[in-house]
Amino acid sequence: MFVSKHARDQLERRVGSGETDRILGELERLYGDPDAVAIDVATLPTIQHDGSGSNGDTVVVIVRGGEVTTVMLRRSWNQPFTPEALNVDRVEYRR
Repeated sequence: MFVSKHARDQLERRVGSGETDRILGELERLYGDPDAVAIDVATLPTIQHDGSGSNGDTVVVIVRGGEVTTVMLRRSWNQPFTPEALNVDRVEYRR
């Protein structure tokens, strides 16, 4: 699976480099298919702000066509985790 530098950098800013390697390893094993998938990969103990405007307590990875295209923070209490809200074919929880 290809992971863009942008997506890797986003993930490292949000969860740190050690957790990034673990998450990307799991994604490699599970999501090489052509669907667009949103994966809820981590719940953070506090709300995080990454400096780019992204903030929340949930880390979501978007995989399109086997490529990690983005990593985002979502607020679990007011941002829905649905295919419609995230513009993907399906959503999955991997925590």
